[in-house]
Amino acid sequence: MSGKLLMNSLVMDDRETDSLWSQFAGEAVSGSLDGAKLEIVPSQLTPWVDWKRQYPDTLVLEKVDFDASGDGYFGYYLSGSAGESTQRVYAIRDLRKVWVVNDTFEDSDIVVMITNGGATTTVYSRTVGDRSLSFEQAESELQMTDQ
Repeated sequence: MSGKLLMNSLVMDDRETDSLWSQFAGEAVSGSLDGAKLEIVPSQLTPWVDWKRQYPDTLVLEKVDFDASGDGYFGYYLSGSAGESTQRVYAIRDLRKVWVVNDTFEDSDIVVMITNGGATTTVYSRTVGDRSLSFEQAESELQMTDQ
């Protein structure tokens, strides 16, 4: 890790190519790969107990807790400049009532889907080519249907 920030986001240090990568922009911002873009890989937040049930052989590194004195970014967190300028919040209690929400955020059409009994939330782009699709929950809570 470079220890640097760009647009309030981590800058990763690629020692093999001597490039710096913006986590926020998903591209190299300096070095021999300047301007190269990273492939976007889907990810999901889910409770550990549910993950472990689905993938029982998963191994993880032990988490080490740092106190304020051991965290180089502690002062930055307190400065008020951390984070993004806009955000959207979806209350879990509301999502559990409808399961699928079609929305627009910062000019991007998105769909928010809650699954796993209301424990896992995933956000997808709902734009395909030049069309914006609308979704509803299918028969299974793990599926959506294009309206």
